[in-house]
Amino acid sequence: MSKSSAAVTSYLLPPSMSIHVTQNDIELALPANSGHCMIADAIKHDVPKRLKFKPFGVSIDLQTIRFSDLEKGLRYAYLTPPVVQKALLQFDQGVKITPFSFRLRIGQTVACSQSKPKTPATKARNRITSAKSTKAVAQHRAEVKKKLEGPATLIIKGTDKLHVTNRQFKIGGKLPPAAALSGNRRQFGMKALGNLLGPTKIQSRKFPKKVATKKAK
Repeated sequence: MSKSSAAVTSYLLPPSMSIHVTQNDIELALPANSGHCMIADAIKHDVPKRLKFKPFGVSIDLQTIRFSDLEKGLRYAYLTPPVVQKALLQFDQGVKITPFSFRLRIGQTVACSQSKPKTPATKARNRITSAKSTKAVAQHRAEVKKKLEGPATLIIKGTDKLHVTNRQFKIGGKLPPAAALSGNRRQFGMKALGNLLGPTKIQSRKFPKKVATKKAK
């Protein structure tokens, strides 16, 4: 792999980070409503601290966690960690949740369909930057576009700062379809999802069958 290609790959890799769900995030969340989700709120206040950009279009479901970096024009999608899956299911069932942390590690990067609105100052700066663009910058942009618009590429890294091996990433391709618990209203009740919680105390109530009686003449 050439230096320029390695630089493009590094630029496109979805960042790995830790997210902390606070007590305030939990208290402000609404059961069965992803519009007021503790995971989404935690991402909104932690990503700017760690990555220096405001996440746009945060979406949470049992399969993936997604958000965009409008500055780079990239959308990241991560596999939802098991601890987050369990917390979402328990919260929607009325189980009390305490603050917890999770780490976003395995993800995919695609082109973002939306871009950041440009102010007059930004447009002027872009014109100056474009006029001064070098061949290397133009090549970098072309390679980024090629990787994002082409078929998905699997990247496997050796170890990260936590010494976790075989971190897998995908660049380009299509994101998987939204899974259960996506959308503004989360509908709960699928057997497969309930299995994550193990045995539950919620049981269907059984009523005795009515016995027909004969009226006395």
